[in-house]
Amino acid sequence: MYDSHVHSENSKDGHDSVQKIADYLPNVGIVSCAITDHCELVKETQFDDVRKRMEKIEAEIEEVNEAKKNNIMFGIELGSAQMDTALAEKIINSFNFDVILGSVHSVPDFDDVYKLREGTDAERIRRVLKSYFDEIKKLVIWNKFDVLTHLWYPVRYINLQEQIFFEFKTEMEEILSLLAQNNKALEVNTKASGKDLTPFILTCVQLFAKNGGKFITLGSDAHYVEDIGYDFNRMIKMLHDCGFKYYVYYKNREPITVQI
Repeated sequence: MYDSHVHSENSKDGHDSVQKIADYLPNVGIVSCAITDHCELVKETQFDDVRKRMEKIEAEIEEVNEAKKNNIMFGIELGSAQMDTALAEKIINSFNFDVILGSVHSVPDFDDVYKLREGTDAERIRRVLKSYFDEIKKLVIWNKFDVLTHLWYPVRYINLQEQIFFEFKTEMEEILSLLAQNNKALEVNTKASGKDLTPFILTCVQLFAKNGGKFITLGSDAHYVEDIGYDFNRMIKMLHDCGFKYYVYYKNREPITVQI
């Protein structure tokens, strides 16, 4: 199995070194993973700062791969690239990434969506979700990434009001249809933050398949090595039940199929 979304200590909220991650993979039957540390363009606005951090990550991956004959892949999670496409494209063009994840965590007039967990009334949740899907659509139209990650990100944090997410099924389908038309991948992100997200994952996968989506990646979104590959076997069965014959991982920004 291949985990296409892993964070090292080079992310602010990551905890383990690239070396520790590489050493851990055989313990959970993971052939390889992509180190996809965060680059949040709503906060990281200076190219030189990003460049230094990416160079460090790339060097660490190269060192581990050379010493252990591993094949750890070099990726990035570009957050809110649609807000500064010039900087995003400069970053993309400056490194030999294997995979670029596109994500949205923050929305205008609210900050990071995770703050919904602090307790928010239903109407405000609806306003934030509307803004969230608007930003995701802009990201998908920009279309310079490989994988759309955790489309259901807000559901991690909507306390007792998760069903509001389904009110935006039309917006989700429009996004997933565009993603499919662009031959981009949808990530099945298994980070659950303590709750079962299966109904939300399943809805997105079904809408993606309905609209011609072909490429699915598996990503644990691990910030600790113990979470790498979390729940992959169950998600692979779900994908099979939805009609997918394979999932993919990316090398040199090209999808490589893994039969299910």
